[in-house]
Amino acid sequence: MDLPRPFWFLWVGTLINRFGYFVIPFLTLYLVRHQGFDPATAGAVVSAFGAGSLVSQPLGGWLTDRVGRRPTLVAGMLATAAAYLALGAAASPLVLTACAVAAGLATDLYRPAVAAIVADLVAPEQQRRAFGLLYWAINLGVGVASVLGGMLAERNFGLLFVIDAITCVGFAAIVLIAVPETKPARSAAATATALDPRLVGLTASTFVVAVVYFQGFVTLPLAMQAHGLDAAAYGLVAAVNPVVILVCQPILMRLLAKHSLVYVYAISGVLSGIGFGLTLAAESTAGFAATVVVWTLGEIALNISAPAILAAIAPADMRGRYQGVWGTSWGLAMLVAPVAGTATWQRFGAGPLWLGCLVAASAATCSLLVWRAKWTVMPSPA
Repeated sequence: MDLPRPFWFLWVGTLINRFGYFVIPFLTLYLVRHQGFDPATAGAVVSAFGAGSLVSQPLGGWLTDRVGRRPTLVAGMLATAAAYLALGAAASPLVLTACAVAAGLATDLYRPAVAAIVADLVAPEQQRRAFGLLYWAINLGVGVASVLGGMLAERNFGLLFVIDAITCVGFAAIVLIAVPETKPARSAAATATALDPRLVGLTASTFVVAVVYFQGFVTLPLAMQAHGLDAAAYGLVAAVNPVVILVCQPILMRLLAKHSLVYVYAISGVLSGIGFGLTLAAESTAGFAATVVVWTLGEIALNISAPAILAAIAPADMRGRYQGVWGTSWGLAMLVAPVAGTATWQRFGAGPLWLGCLVAASAATCSLLVWRAKWTVMPSPA
């Protein structure tokens, strides 16, 4: 079964937008090198961006269900473009902090809208494929943007903000021209989202896995440094993640196509846990790269299954809010992971940290299997 035509316009728009994914990954470097801020001040501005992003997905989910999928996506992209341009033009720490909050608030407004459009347009048996294709496009775009952004930054940091804004406007234009509004009529069943125990369980378990996942950017560099490996070695190891996603996701999607979404989700945490647990045995660049391969397979399985699970359990007129609530798990994890990871590393050492990651990620996703009777509404594999 082929996917509907509007989905492919959404896919193309996502890819174009990710090709310009410059501001977030290069923001700290821009603040330190171009603006001349000390690391502490730069960190405060980046934290302000994170604070705004915590509200972004819940707000985007509410707007998606109340105002509409297409208006929320378009408004979110245009607001992000404006906020990025303002951020690039600001000079004082106070103004930069205010712009960073605004940029963080705008940057993820579109995510629940995209997920809701996919759930509205795509047949249930094809949704895992659709979400997988979107995730693949995101990683392809980010991979290209990482290389291109570094080149542009050496020439002119201002270009990063301008081009990122242009790709946001481009995505908005594609949606306006080629993606219809899919918002269903509001039903009387639209009650409090947080009362659904399936959503609570999925969000809580994803939060735990996300805290583990972010250790790849927080404590993995410390582990490599402890074995005498430098920043260049970490850069090579980190590059394994997008390469594995681009190469292995199509294969993994086929291998897991006949399995229940809940089981795929459970497998994702086990693979992630094993990958991070194996970090305890790694000593060389190749060894650390091998651990990244394993936990990246778990990342792929999670991003194939979780959005499709949400699409299946959410009432049609509450899909945006369900996606928004689930999305907060990643924002909260981004705040908790650095503190939890470094504190565990410093106080207890590498063993408890990596074995804790193994146990936490595996237990979190497998916990859904304990009450799998709650998931009887899940579609059968195609």
